[in-house]
Amino acid sequence: MIDKILKISALLLLGLSLLTNVLSAQQHLQELPPESRYLQALDLIAKQQYGAARQLLEQLQESYNDNNAVRFADIRYYLLLCAVETNDASALHEINRFREEARGSDKMNRADFLEGRMQFAQRRYSQALAAFRKVKPASLPPFEQSELFYKSGFCLVRQNQVREAIPMLEKVLVTNNIYTAPARYQLAHIHYSLGNNEKALALFAQLRNEPAYRKIVPVYELQLQYRLGQYDQVLSLADIAMSGADSRQQAEVARILANVSFVRNDCPKALSYLSMVEKNPRRQLAREDHYQAGKCRLGLQQYKEAINNLQQASTGDEPFAGHAAYLLAQAYAENGQKVFARNAFLAAYRKNGNTETGVDALLNYARLSLETEADPFNEAAALLEKFLADNSKSPHAAEAGELLVQQYLQGRNYDAALASLERNRAANPKLHEAYAQLTFNIGAEFLRQNNPNAAEPYFTRLINLKPTTRFNTPALFWLAETKYQQKNYVDAQRLYRQMLSAKDASSTGLLAKANYGLGYSHFQLKQYEQALQAFSQFLSASGNDPAMTWDAWLRTGDCHFISRRYEKAIEAYDRVANANAGDADYALLQKGLAQGALSRHNQKISTLDQLLKRFPRSQYYDQALYEMASTSLVTNDRRAALAYFDQLIRERPRSAYAREAMLKTGLIYFNNDQPELAIQHLRRVAETYPGTPDAREALNTLRVIYMETNRIDEFFKFAQSVGMGNININEQDSLTFLTAENFYTDGRLAEAERALDNYLSKFPNGAYLLKANYYKARILLQANKIQSALPFLEYLTGVPNNPYLNEALLQLARYQYDAGNFAKAADYYGRLYDNSGQQGERLEALEGKMKSHYFEGKYSEAIKAAGLLSMADNVKPEQRMQASFISGKSYLELGQSRNALEELNKVNRSGQGAMAAEACFLIAKIQFDNNQLPDAEKTIFELAEKHKRHDYWVAKGFILLADIYVKNNNIFQAKATLQSIIDNYPGEELRQEARRKLNMLK
Repeated sequence: MIDKILKISALLLLGLSLLTNVLSAQQHLQELPPESRYLQALDLIAKQQYGAARQLLEQLQESYNDNNAVRFADIRYYLLLCAVETNDASALHEINRFREEARGSDKMNRADFLEGRMQFAQRRYSQALAAFRKVKPASLPPFEQSELFYKSGFCLVRQNQVREAIPMLEKVLVTNNIYTAPARYQLAHIHYSLGNNEKALALFAQLRNEPAYRKIVPVYELQLQYRLGQYDQVLSLADIAMSGADSRQQAEVARILANVSFVRNDCPKALSYLSMVEKNPRRQLAREDHYQAGKCRLGLQQYKEAINNLQQASTGDEPFAGHAAYLLAQAYAENGQKVFARNAFLAAYRKNGNTETGVDALLNYARLSLETEADPFNEAAALLEKFLADNSKSPHAAEAGELLVQQYLQGRNYDAALASLERNRAANPKLHEAYAQLTFNIGAEFLRQNNPNAAEPYFTRLINLKPTTRFNTPALFWLAETKYQQKNYVDAQRLYRQMLSAKDASSTGLLAKANYGLGYSHFQLKQYEQALQAFSQFLSASGNDPAMTWDAWLRTGDCHFISRRYEKAIEAYDRVANANAGDADYALLQKGLAQGALSRHNQKISTLDQLLKRFPRSQYYDQALYEMASTSLVTNDRRAALAYFDQLIRERPRSAYAREAMLKTGLIYFNNDQPELAIQHLRRVAETYPGTPDAREALNTLRVIYMETNRIDEFFKFAQSVGMGNININEQDSLTFLTAENFYTDGRLAEAERALDNYLSKFPNGAYLLKANYYKARILLQANKIQSALPFLEYLTGVPNNPYLNEALLQLARYQYDAGNFAKAADYYGRLYDNSGQQGERLEALEGKMKSHYFEGKYSEAIKAAGLLSMADNVKPEQRMQASFISGKSYLELGQSRNALEELNKVNRSGQGAMAAEACFLIAKIQFDNNQLPDAEKTIFELAEKHKRHDYWVAKGFILLADIYVKNNNIFQAKATLQSIIDNYPGEELRQEARRKLNMLK
């Protein structure tokens, strides 16, 4: 402890001694003459004691300010030197002050040099360069000249004036000092940047042994040797360059080594080096790197990894992008992804054009288009046709032509295909056959769409086609079918016969159907004997469609029935009835009527009773009951007749037969001398069906009964209650109406309309208002004056249970639906459904009500109506499909996607029309929204294949497909899909949507 205190004391004494000496020295200096102190200050500067020198110089300023300007200028110079050397903040101020106060000093050149040095140290290279440019190099010693040249050159490099820097830096190389190596490095780097590879390589070689550059020089040498194509030298420098490079430079070195390995077909090494580049956080693989990696991985059968690389490589405009797209297509194909391969081959063709690689890509694209379900716009056919037009002498033309034929046969864009084949078929027999096939397909497609007018010219063209093909004779049959649908039965007969007499008719498989069609053509023209002959020919053939067979037996029965050959009619009807075929109820009805015509009344009643028991929901149920009652009257079994009439009235109250049954019941009671029961039923007819002939007949009978029972006042009172107060109908009223009615029945509609207007204006409460309004409405509807007919139709709907009510409701419902007044349409359709007993009207009413509720936004009501429609008897397949379609879309609106899928799948499975196409798209959209991406993709391809003609929904589906690819991070396929829509879809709306989405991916 004592030793430590002594040591501390000794140190303190030493410090005090030194301080005393310094103070003593300062006092001594101040006593010296100014010139001696000036020299002392220079000595301190030489010893780099700039602080002490600065103190002396500041004290000496006053001594020389007035009497020695030269010395004063020197003092100012050394003061700024001290400020510069001590990095004093006032250095620049001192320099400027020196320039102002010491003009003409021989040290002005050095002041500029000092400013340049100061600005350079502070990295203000522009200001440093400006200062250095004022300095005269010859005034500086050699070392400082080297410093001036080097730093001036460095500043020029920093100012991107590299060519001006070269001569400055080259001047440094003539000496050997601390600036020589940095100048050589700067020059080497300049030549490296300018591409002067040989000069750069020589300069870097001179720096190999310089400690500061020993590590970095191999990196530059490797890059320069690579530029010069000296790949052996590159590989020899690999290890030393990699060890000396920083992380960024290591990535660049690895990239070069990967390129060299790739050129030398050493794919494992190339991939190893590229992996180093990829792992570097400061460096991403360039598209060229991806190209090399992808090509290597394709060769090594690493298809998934190759696809990832080649997708990146093929997106740009580099020279290798086209080949990258071609290799990408190969990778997809090898990986079993034919749809993706197809799109990639298309991209490769677009990038490579009609080069050897491009043409090979085109042919591969066309082949895969035939194998996959991904070419909805038939783009392959269009590209092949253009290729053939531009390259007819190409060695690949023959193969392209064959592929084109296959495209047209498989594709369904028939009109464009037909036009192309029309131009080329003469030179190629295969194209002639394809032309016939396509012409036939177009006609058949139009027939499937129930458009015989559009189908007719195609089948006509086939009939006259020379040379003949296997389609000529079938075309005769289908042209006959179009004529039949056009109700041109005479031409239909002629064509059916022409087809039946053709030499190759038996090979078409259409002989039986031709006889069936011929039979119907005769039947429509009431040529029943000829019809019988044709139907007999049809029935004698084997393997006929069961539904057509039973229908032919029905028509056979009808022909015999109309010709009063009732026994043969019964025999034909029995075949259908006993087989329980689809129209067995009709067969039983007709059989009963034939038995009645033969006065076999008990057999008739028994047959019709069989109809009632077997088919309680038959549309012929009410007619059968009526016939049974009428037959009982013929046999004078009034009790049975009353029972049948009563059953008809109870079970089918809305039937037209029920009205007649009610009237005949009243007449039976009247004839049985049961006036009260007769009055009860006849009054019901008059009350329920006012304004009808049955109501007037009922009133006439009531008048007789009331007169016979001496109750005429009671009759007048009742007549007034039902709007028939004037029993003795005014003769003028009757004659005026009858005049109008006669015009109407004669077809003189203009005169009938004027006469009806006259009647309605003269007799606003006339006895024939119901018929008058009906005739007026019919005339206006036939003239397509629908709005003018509305008041008359509405009048008819205001009279309950009149015979024209259902027709009026149907016309009003259709009008309001077409006008978009869906609430009103739903009301009219609903009333029609509730009121009508006719099956066809009830089905149309349900269908209209369903659609009206949907468009009205009442989705739950639409679903209920759709359910009733789909379960109704005798509903047509297209109506059942529409019911599922509306249900599916309604469930979708209600957010019930599971129910929506169930209904939409029914539609998609059932047909190929617009509804099925939309349903298929909606299924895909639901699957997409539920993140079921593989299912959604599969559904979209089904849409493209199954519904090609509905290109709007196909295009919508492919836009959705692009979204799926984006979600799967497959940007290449997303872009290719959107580009396909932009290039091929004709509608601007979806093209704009595709462009918008494509721009988002760029």
